[in-house]
Amino acid sequence: GRHTLCEIPLGMDLQEATAAVKAAEERRRKLGLVFPMRAMPDMMALHDRVRAGREKIRLIECRFIIKRWENVGYTGYRRSWTDNLLWHHLGHLVDFAFWLAGSAATTVWGHLPAPDPQTGTPMDACVGVGTDADQSFAFLGSYAGHQPVCDTLVLSDRDCYRLDMISNTLGTAAGV
Repeated sequence: GRHTLCEIPLGMDLQEATAAVKAAEERRRKLGLVFPMRAMPDMMALHDRVRAGREKIRLIECRFIIKRWENVGYTGYRRSWTDNLLWHHLGHLVDFAFWLAGSAATTVWGHLPAPDPQTGTPMDACVGVGTDADQSFAFLGSYAGHQPVCDTLVLSDRDCYRLDMISNTLGTAAGV
């Protein structure tokens, strides 16, 4: 019965996502999704250049590595639910790459180890994607990091962009 802002994913499959949308519509409530990387001004500008045909994405490589041996968020809040590296954190990166490039997957591979006995969730994941525009995407994640690494590398036919989420910087051939 409340307006809801949901972090991705909205559901674990199309049926769950459709049910969430239907429930909001039936109750006349707003349902929004959080796509934080889509809201970055530099990435929005790159997205616009790609859509206008002024720049072509060749490769996107994303890493999300943090230390999370306990189910505690970055603010120190102990969660009542278990976070998941693949569908939560890598989900943001996968969404960003496809939004930015505007292409569709043709080949997907990955590796997700068995859940860790201490945490109950897989601690590492990797996903590789080939697209219909002959692009390569790679997504790496870990909850077992000894230091945080959260960056995205976008290689286009015009430049190389390195977005560092830890330092909140964007590096290009021209500098940071």
